[in-house]
Amino acid sequence: MPIKPKALLLTCLIGLAVPMVGLAQPTITTQPQSQANALGSTMTLSVEAAGVLPLVYQWRKTGVPVAGATNAALIFTNIQSPQAGNYTVAITNVEGAVTSVVATLTVLLPPSIVPSTSLQNKAAYVETLASFTVTATGTAPLGIQWRLDGRELPGQTNRILTFNAVQPADEGDYTVMVTNVAGATARNEIDPWAVAFDHQPDPGDHLHDERDEPQSRRVRRGTWSSRNASYVGEPG
Repeated sequence: MPIKPKALLLTCLIGLAVPMVGLAQPTITTQPQSQANALGSTMTLSVEAAGVLPLVYQWRKTGVPVAGATNAALIFTNIQSPQAGNYTVAITNVEGAVTSVVATLTVLLPPSIVPSTSLQNKAAYVETLASFTVTATGTAPLGIQWRLDGRELPGQTNRILTFNAVQPADEGDYTVMVTNVAGATARNEIDPWAVAFDHQPDPGDHLHDERDEPQSRRVRRGTWSSRNASYVGEPG
């Protein structure tokens, strides 16, 4: 028995309606990815989704809606530490909603040397103990490298640069470079103007007075003063 045209049309419509049910609600085809970038850089969280249009997006940080963040991409320019955190995006349409996985945004802080650090010019007697110390902040781990006259000092990669027995050869311009994944910073405030006396004054010497202490008088680098002293930096 032949099928009537009206019945045939109804059968075709029913057959087409079945697959459309699966396309109605939004589905995420590409999830947002966690990222880590340096302070002040540009970062983008993005999502790709399918479903019956229009799709409406709302990004959230730790469950709280981000004002104005209603596009498939969430762009941060000049990113700052307060913007770090866990983000999700909810996608809705007339048929339903779906929420993405959590994407963690990490802001990497470049190294910064603490201004109050005891990285200061020093005066020391020859054969005595002396040291420079640097204190820095930033995303760990921090790498430290001390330099003398621009040349790296092998093995000097700790916060404290120690001289077990100061020598005239220790004279020079000391710098310290602090690095991490976000960048690098250098401190160069140790110039070659401090004095290292050839010997410590004898406490029992009746001629000893405060003039025997390392002085801040300046003599040209690499020369000798009238008090027989060589320069290794400036008294702090």
